[in-house]
Amino acid sequence: MKRTYSTNRIVVFSFIVISFATLSAGLFMFFTNADVKKEVPKVSSNIIQTPRPTILPSVYPACDGFGEDKKWGLIDAKGDFVVEPKYDEIADFQENGYAVVKNIIDSKNDYKQLVGLIDSTGKEVLPLIYSSISDFKEGLSSLTVEGSKEVKVINEKLEKVFSLKADYIEDFHDGVAVYSKTVKDEYLSGYVDKSG
Repeated sequence: MKRTYSTNRIVVFSFIVISFATLSAGLFMFFTNADVKKEVPKVSSNIIQTPRPTILPSVYPACDGFGEDKKWGLIDAKGDFVVEPKYDEIADFQENGYAVVKNIIDSKNDYKQLVGLIDSTGKEVLPLIYSSISDFKEGLSSLTVEGSKEVKVINEKLEKVFSLKADYIEDFHDGVAVYSKTVKDEYLSGYVDKSG
């Protein structure tokens, strides 16, 4: 007796073979590619850990607690806190080794954020007195203080480069950044270069 196969069976069989081959190739690439596979230290179950790119692979932002009690600190490769959890948020470490940290302050139901800057050892290199700190782009970052109509721009040595009467300065690209300010209830924008 001659065995015949329907077209549907051949299509299903081909689909299964192709899917298996694709999955196998993807798993092979995942487990052999050092850039993709990251080893995360084991920590106790009450600590929520989010691996993030840092310039020092032995330091990781991690939080302790849940809900309103959740605070962020830094742990080492063993899972021990090297900076105790005291921040409401720790941003990704940038290539220069700095990370923006944030705390939310409740003053008579008037919430405001205060941000500062830490290095990869957890040292506060800029205190939590600013309302915003931008990421470093082209070596510069802008700092604002709530209520001030002036934005300070610093370099990676944390030195003041210039100040500008403005509400906000965006990230620098190709040597310039967009800045904005309010003048007589009118919102205006312009460009500023690295010299201010």
